[in-house]
Amino acid sequence: MNLLAIDTSSRACALAVSRSGHIEESFAVLERRHSQEVLGRLIDLMQSAGIGLSELDAIIFGQGPGSFTGVRIAVGVVQGLGFGLDIPVVPVSSLAAIAQGTFRESGSVDIVSALHARADEFFMGAFHISEGCAEPVIPELIHSPTDAAELSRTIAWTGAGDGWGEHGALLASSLDVRIAASFAETLPRGTDLIALGERAYARGAAVVAENARPVYLREVVARTIAERQGE
Repeated sequence: MNLLAIDTSSRACALAVSRSGHIEESFAVLERRHSQEVLGRLIDLMQSAGIGLSELDAIIFGQGPGSFTGVRIAVGVVQGLGFGLDIPVVPVSSLAAIAQGTFRESGSVDIVSALHARADEFFMGAFHISEGCAEPVIPELIHSPTDAAELSRTIAWTGAGDGWGEHGALLASSLDVRIAASFAETLPRGTDLIALGERAYARGAAVVAENARPVYLREVVARTIAERQGE
């Protein structure tokens, strides 16, 4: 299969192309320049991989959670490409992609992925690596220090994602579990989206492009301004 992967849910713009199993990726921390650069980087990557858009079989995308604007950018690009090419798209959790990358780089198999949301809140998910891929062990959530966490205390967890950076001590204390190591610089990468997306595709998780949806976790963020003003 020929696959394209896109994630813009974090500070990074993560892209990858898999051509019959051979993967090339593009990764750059862009902060707030995703919308200006994602399409140019995508075209450059496709040219480098020697594959045209018409040769793609499916597009994998990071559906969030993460940056509200960033998640919308990826979904918009995927909807446009998928609809125009008439190919399916495959949603993948951006937190699972972080866990997948942590496994790939460190071999850790029990991972708490966390992205800083705002104030003392975190987008959080816990994953176990099963047959080489990150599988959720709890539903993804917005976690704050006042929340109870349903994580096993018998496991030595590995922390991953920028939530384990400046605010890592607060997060670890609130979870009340053993953190063996943390990798605050780990962000979603295209290679890991490909791994998760291939499994999701095989499980029948692909959807038509117009049904690509972001995951925000914070429902109020997804409302329109008019809806908020009507409250």
